Amino acid sequence: MQIELDKFDPNYQTKKTELTLNVGRNEHVFPGMAFHVVRPQGAFETVYVTVVGENQSQAVVVQYGENIEDPKIDWMLSSKGRN
Repeated sequence: MQIELDKFDPNYQTKKTELTLNVGRNEHVFPGMAFHVVRPQGAFETVYVTVVGENQSQAVVVQYGENIEDPKIDWMLSSKGRN
């Protein structure tokens, strides 16, 4: 199957931010694990763990859209998904 690009929105942005999480191997976190942003409500970002330490992890969030806001310290993450 060949697929061609049908449309492109030049206002659509992508932003990749590296994060440090306060959980690690002791909390059963593993590389590739996904956490969903559950607070603030209305956020649809997913954070992916890249490196795991004993009590901390490195992760990355890739955001898409227009007018992307920076990640905030008060974001609440969950491995169980969004409600």
